[in-house]
Amino acid sequence: MRYELAWPPRRTIAEGGASLDPWVKGPRIVSRGTPCREELTVVGHNVPVPLVRKLLIALGVATFIYLLVLLVWGPAPFAFSFDDAFYYFTIGRNWASGHVSTFDQIDRTNGYHPLWQLISTVPYLLGLDGLAAVRFLLVLQLVLWAGAMALVARVIVDAIGGWTRLDAHPASRRFCDGVVVVAFIVVVANPFIFKMTVNGLESGLVVPVGAALIALAVTFRGRFVTQATSRQRWYTGGLLALAFLARTDAVILLAPLGLWCLFDAGKPPLPWSRRLRHIVEIFVVPALVIVTYLVVNQIFFGTAMQISGSIKRLPLTPLRGALVVVWATLGLALLLAARRPIKRSTRAPLVRKFFAATAWYGAFCIGLLGYYSTLQEVPYLWYFAPLALYGTFLIVLAVADLAEGAVVEAAQSSKPERSLATRAPALTLCVPLVVGLAWSVPSILDPGARALMVHDAAAGRWIDTHLPPEARVASWDAGTLGYFANRQVVNLDGVVNSLDWYEALQNGRTADFLAARDVGWVANHGGEVNSRDPDIDRQIRALFGGDRIDAITVVYGDVYAFSGTLDGSRTDTSTKRMGTWVYRLDR
Repeated sequence: MRYELAWPPRRTIAEGGASLDPWVKGPRIVSRGTPCREELTVVGHNVPVPLVRKLLIALGVATFIYLLVLLVWGPAPFAFSFDDAFYYFTIGRNWASGHVSTFDQIDRTNGYHPLWQLISTVPYLLGLDGLAAVRFLLVLQLVLWAGAMALVARVIVDAIGGWTRLDAHPASRRFCDGVVVVAFIVVVANPFIFKMTVNGLESGLVVPVGAALIALAVTFRGRFVTQATSRQRWYTGGLLALAFLARTDAVILLAPLGLWCLFDAGKPPLPWSRRLRHIVEIFVVPALVIVTYLVVNQIFFGTAMQISGSIKRLPLTPLRGALVVVWATLGLALLLAARRPIKRSTRAPLVRKFFAATAWYGAFCIGLLGYYSTLQEVPYLWYFAPLALYGTFLIVLAVADLAEGAVVEAAQSSKPERSLATRAPALTLCVPLVVGLAWSVPSILDPGARALMVHDAAAGRWIDTHLPPEARVASWDAGTLGYFANRQVVNLDGVVNSLDWYEALQNGRTADFLAARDVGWVANHGGEVNSRDPDIDRQIRALFGGDRIDAITVVYGDVYAFSGTLDGSRTDTSTKRMGTWVYRLDR
């Protein structure tokens, strides 16, 4: 038996007062004349493990398992990444080789998000290439993911605050800790959710920056203007700038956060001059970064906007405009709902308090959902990584609310047999989370889900081996294929092409554009009818000019079964017969 000062210390208040923040160390005074004493408790060998340590241990185990998978498992680079990630890898390799910002080494492109593109250059500068460079970047994203989830764990523990309503029920604290740990780990380690961050794309930065923003905001309860310090406001501005550079759609975040700050600034007693200065401290850095980014784009690429966004953006029709208004209204309603005062008897107090400090991020998630579902052609899985991040906070805190409420209800009940029944809701909420984890594992292990990228890579290697060095190839889905082809591959969907290609698409001059670049080969995956894809044949004639093409000859074909989806959503897991083809064009 040994004596220790238990931490968090069990605190008692001599005369009234409120409960204390369990994260604040050292003796404190609750109010004048109300001393708080820390009790020395007798601690045996079964020392209670703090919740934060349990969460970090579970996170460490998950991180170690994923690290082994990324380093040792052969198909890992294809199982965890998306075809679009290889656009970053190819441009990064070209940068490291001394080329300008280009995918095909012919035309300049700005079809990427700048911060992740810079990072994607690092392994090639270090001498890595091929799948070794891909694994390097995935492991780097794993480290960033682990840091982001550690911040999530810390925010959750801070919100729970040591289960202050369960002081008289230490055994029940262990039950609540266990439920929270299970909910946390089955959400963050879910392969489907994990792949939204660790995928070789820019969302590997979006999630850590978003987690840092939320973790910073909860320290001053989301009161950016009236309670945050000047340093915290400058930190917020820096994180907003990083969020924009990580993924430029973070510009949407500025609108709900700006409204949120205006609501906060409307409270007395600060004079308006100070309130305006505080708002400027938050937004001046991201504003300067955004303007600089647009100017640099205009100078070097001839367009201030990303070419990838211009290619994929749908025209604003009256119907789409009305939908945009609906989504904006939903976001505003969310902000206004968060401004309502929290009552003492509020159900789900942990979720409510978290929401009251971070509703601006929830409104940003609504804005993202509305933008990509209304104004973009194909919304891909990784676009919605901020929704997964915010949802993780809400789900785990909802489980904590249910668990704590169940214990309190059981303690107040005169029937001991109600103890298990009242704990059932928290356990029941964990069941679908565990089922979701089990459902997501096949998406990683299933060879059919990654077959498209594996066979595109094989076609790229065939091109590298069999086509002449001066051969110029065109492809719509050029990521994986172009990375392994080691040839000048022109991206036909325009995501990583130039403004000239975008204008050629708009003006019907694609045949002239491709002829000027002497493109004589086309490679892509597609369906299979009589050992070729007739849809690719039609698209070739449409883009290259049917009157200019004498023959389209299949020189390479690789047929396989594909059971995934191009956007990563797993909305269709049926097996489809596909092929990756290489065509020679005779003009």
